[in-house]
Amino acid sequence: MIDGTKLRLPDGTQQRVRSHHLLAGRWRSRGQGKAGHERFTATWQGWTFTGDATRCWEIRGSFHKVHHLGTNWQDYTFTQFLDTVAALCDAFGLHPSGLNIAGLEVGVNIMPSMPTRDVLRSIVLHRTTAPTAMHKGHGIEITHAAFKFKVYDKAHQHELPGELLRFEVKATRMRPLHPLGVRSVADLLDPATWHRLRAFLVGKFDELLILEPHMPTDNLRPAQRELLAKASAPAYWQAMDNRTRWKRRRDLDTLHQQHVPHSLKASLRTAIEAKLSGLLNGDKCHKGTTATQQVPRATNATGGQRATAHPSEGQKATNATLAIRVAKVTNEGSGTGAVADRAEAPPAEVRRCPVCGRDISHQHPSSRVCSERLYGKEGKRCRNTLSNRTLTLRRMAARAGLLFDQRPFIHPPGRKPPGTTPLHP
Repeated sequence: MIDGTKLRLPDGTQQRVRSHHLLAGRWRSRGQGKAGHERFTATWQGWTFTGDATRCWEIRGSFHKVHHLGTNWQDYTFTQFLDTVAALCDAFGLHPSGLNIAGLEVGVNIMPSMPTRDVLRSIVLHRTTAPTAMHKGHGIEITHAAFKFKVYDKAHQHELPGELLRFEVKATRMRPLHPLGVRSVADLLDPATWHRLRAFLVGKFDELLILEPHMPTDNLRPAQRELLAKASAPAYWQAMDNRTRWKRRRDLDTLHQQHVPHSLKASLRTAIEAKLSGLLNGDKCHKGTTATQQVPRATNATGGQRATAHPSEGQKATNATLAIRVAKVTNEGSGTGAVADRAEAPPAEVRRCPVCGRDISHQHPSSRVCSERLYGKEGKRCRNTLSNRTLTLRRMAARAGLLFDQRPFIHPPGRKPPGTTPLHP
């Protein structure tokens, strides 16, 4: 799930990494940088290091590709991610908490229910932004200020048989991921963070407008046929105000549910959720604990086996030791740099939305109800319901004194308070 990334090194390690023996003789001049200083880059084991004559301040690369020797069409599990982080940190004497994330790609490879090229044609827009063709490869991009969608033909990219679709969200700025608690590589070592990223990826997919390419129109009314005929044009949606666009999209979703219950978007969503669950549960990865296991070797296209990690010159620990070491992250509350084993930490208390009862433990600690960004209209409904309930209590308290505590009798619509019975059977 974790793919490309851009990492920032702290000031205390920049000079040491610049003069590290593993990068000796690898630095190449890239001309003048923005600050007027000469810029240098060096590559090692799939990672690109950037700096100047005395410092190295950035590391770029793909965790996924580094593990699979330059390709990312294979599955990439949580345990494999731990091994990749450990190999990088052990080689250069780094700590995951000191590697700040400046950009991150979160994606998944799935097998679509139809040819990939038909899937790409069916994606109309995200919000009011239309897709554009990728500069390289067969796919589309939807670019926003802080993130972008990347959906492309992974099978064509690597000349693989069959269909393989890559769905990816690239955070070019970290603002969209800060509510998920993603700031450093140490945060990605927590299984709970992977669950939050999973909800983030599925939530972004839900926001896409995807048409059903084989929608039957025989039993539709003229207005419904007109909506389907115009829905494939991004300009049709972009010309509407927000409320009208929401109504039209609601009508379109209703048509899909009534006439194509197993629509393209529904099948893609099911495939994405199933693959993400496999990447997490395949390693017995649960919220807060991880049972690490020996990672099998990947099979290459010729039928042979290849190592899942690069042999590092500076790496002296075994795979089992690496998994144990990476499972320990910085105890930020101690302020001493000590490490705490998450397996020994007490389980986090489950927080639930007071309106619908959904588990919101993966959201920001200050959140009270379901996130509108993650759950769309359902999250907005929970927020409005709680706001109206609070406003009602304030008004009742301001107008007159209360004869009894009314809070146990105020409950979400459609749910009765515990222990109550209807007055009239």
